[in-house]
Amino acid sequence: LDAKAAGEKSIIDSACLGGYSYTIIRPGQLFGGPYDNNYYLGTIFELDKDAATQDVLFGKGDELLGDTLRTTLAEVTAQICEGDFAKE
Repeated sequence: LDAKAAGEKSIIDSACLGGYSYTIIRPGQLFGGPYDNNYYLGTIFELDKDAATQDVLFGKGDELLGDTLRTTLAEVTAQICEGDFAKE
């Protein structure tokens, strides 16, 4: 986690120096496939049991908020990139 924190600090410092906005996305544990290599394991452990749930929880800083559906993460990331939402 130290390397991850250092990488994020580097992004923040660079954005401050360059004068641009940034967004750091920290999804929880990802679920919702694809299970190309481990489909059977995904089925056994019911990794898709909450696939119908697409709630998005937002926090600031290092805050553990739960699991993230892969398709929801993709949609949120795309919306951040398309709109003017990249704010420190």
